[in-house]
Amino acid sequence: MARKRRLQAKALNIRLNEHNRATYSAYIKAIRKRKLPVNVWGDTYVAIVSVEALDTGNFRGIIAKFTDIDSDAWFDGRQFEEYDHGPEIPSNWYANYRPFHFYFDTQNHTFYFESYGIEGPFSETFVLKYFQKLLKDPILLDEFGHGDVNVIQDKEKLEEIFGIAELKKVQITIKRPNQDMWPEARSRQIQDRFRRMRVKEEMTEYKSVANQSIEPDEEMMEDAAVAMRDGKVRTEGHTRDGAKDVRGSEAHPAQEGVRYDPDEQTDLQAFRDAITKLHGRIMDGEN
Repeated sequence: MARKRRLQAKALNIRLNEHNRATYSAYIKAIRKRKLPVNVWGDTYVAIVSVEALDTGNFRGIIAKFTDIDSDAWFDGRQFEEYDHGPEIPSNWYANYRPFHFYFDTQNHTFYFESYGIEGPFSETFVLKYFQKLLKDPILLDEFGHGDVNVIQDKEKLEEIFGIAELKKVQITIKRPNQDMWPEARSRQIQDRFRRMRVKEEMTEYKSVANQSIEPDEEMMEDAAVAMRDGKVRTEGHTRDGAKDVRGSEAHPAQEGVRYDPDEQTDLQAFRDAITKLHGRIMDGEN
């Protein structure tokens, strides 16, 4: 038996103006057709390099990270000499190619991706920045209009986020949620209110009375739960010793991991297992 490998998956919530499977299907195919490497940090780039349509109406493929090694300073490790020019490398070539699996659920507008696997880690920040920049791409913007994206966060961490000894401030940011994604009545109310007021985002801030601590009620916690998928939550206060205590949902992405035997299971099969578990947690409200 081979040594077991670890694989981890996380997810993004993508929201376009038109909430239907046809639009999201066209969007993921347009991204592939665009063939646009996006700079996400330093010399690191990300791109969706392959897309496969499935019988379910969803898509799977490969999203990769790589680096731009364009440089005017080189060092020859054999001759131990430095040079102001290096080998001739085509401008469209990138180095350190690392492929990762993805699965795009067009019904729920959820982009699942391999955040850790045989190629190492793949930061959710990189994937988030990739889609944030794609949403501003003039060609895609002209075809699909404005959209939004955020990392889906772990609702199980809400108790920890609100667990500040002296809770002084709560900020709940909700971006227009997809009503078809959330069966909860509170989410439907928020969606309906946003539509009536023509609002795309709401930030509610609560501050405590002097020398007292906020006591969250049911409505506040329901809004916070919606924000874990469609926004973010931030709390501030003090520890029992008086030290400042700041907590936020963005530090807690929803994730699922599996361990598998490579002699018995492929990394793609392991990825399917991981996202099945993650999908269940997200959709069942047990995230």
